[in-house]
Amino acid sequence: MRVCHFHGNPNSYNAAISFLDAGDLIRFHTSLYAPAGMRRRFHRDLPKDRVTTHPAWEAMRLAVTRMPFKRWNGHRQAFVDLVARKFDAATARAVRETDGAVYCYEDSASMTFARARHLGARRIYELPIMHYREMRRVFQSEVDQHPELAQHFQTFHEPQWKLDQKDEELAAAEVIVVPATFVRDSVERFLSVRAQFVVVPYGADVSAEQKRWTTADAEGPLRLLFVGILGPRKGLHLLFEVLARMGSRAIHLTLAGRWQPGFREWLASRYPVPYDWVGSLDERGVNAEYRKAHVLVLPSLAEGFALVISEAMASGIPVIATERSAAPDLIDDRIDGWITAAGDSEGLQARIESLLENRGILPEIGAAARRKAELFSWERYRKTLRAGVFAALSGQAIKL
Repeated sequence: MRVCHFHGNPNSYNAAISFLDAGDLIRFHTSLYAPAGMRRRFHRDLPKDRVTTHPAWEAMRLAVTRMPFKRWNGHRQAFVDLVARKFDAATARAVRETDGAVYCYEDSASMTFARARHLGARRIYELPIMHYREMRRVFQSEVDQHPELAQHFQTFHEPQWKLDQKDEELAAAEVIVVPATFVRDSVERFLSVRAQFVVVPYGADVSAEQKRWTTADAEGPLRLLFVGILGPRKGLHLLFEVLARMGSRAIHLTLAGRWQPGFREWLASRYPVPYDWVGSLDERGVNAEYRKAHVLVLPSLAEGFALVISEAMASGIPVIATERSAAPDLIDDRIDGWITAAGDSEGLQARIESLLENRGILPEIGAAARRKAELFSWERYRKTLRAGVFAALSGQAIKL
């Protein structure tokens, strides 16, 4: 098995480790791995001698992320797409006649799958987020209310070749791995694919330090935390709308993540909501913010499996998330967290107001969230993924 992810992330590392544990990993391919010895883009359980890097284009992209010229800035989606295509070409060249299977990800599988098909290797594809057509449908309802938001939804601006490639990758796969049932449903709503689906929720690091609830948590403002890309896909504008409507309630909002260009200014022009922005944080920094917070709020409009949900639960704080995330696969509503309807700002407001009036339940819900997270460890993910993929490749019925 060759596992190929062009920038590397926790789920791709754990997928590689899953097959490594079974003795079936040929190589893990990525752009950069522990560059210059740094513990970034790295996993302690994935040895470097099992990793092949293709660094040139990603290193170039990172080098120009601070360029003042918009056309050449490395954050531009066109630049990211270029790196993905170059990586796909490199991993395609790496496939050998002796390879049993390749495991690829969205936007960087086309050429690798074509090579694998030619050589008779099996093709596994992981789709981490809902199908683009479903995203467009979801986002359109927001744009109908706020037309100026259209510029901030990337899926409206993706070139047709890229959209065609997404569908071609799905069509070429023999097994499609998704992290949540609604991701599978979004594909089946628009495409008729021959592949067998394997639904495997991502895991959480249950070794992370947990929040210690004290009497001080019942005093002062209710501390809400948002972690992720600071843009409209995550529903951040809905949270701001709610907090602006609630006025000077006893709430403290912290934002962690990178702003989508122009969106911060759009929010500021409409919703006078105070907040602390702590920037983009590493794993240690994010975990520290979880322990400071009372609740993680993620009102996403379109998600796949937001790892911050399971991370926050593992840290012992409850989560408010929408049904268009992994929440229905992870959370029992009102027992170990809360599920709200995506786009429903009034429902989100009612939930926050309820917590303001009944803060005493937070430690209990947080403890239940931690217990639930323990059922979704990365170790469990590895075993479940391996079993599901092998069953699908052999044509067996999948029972996960």
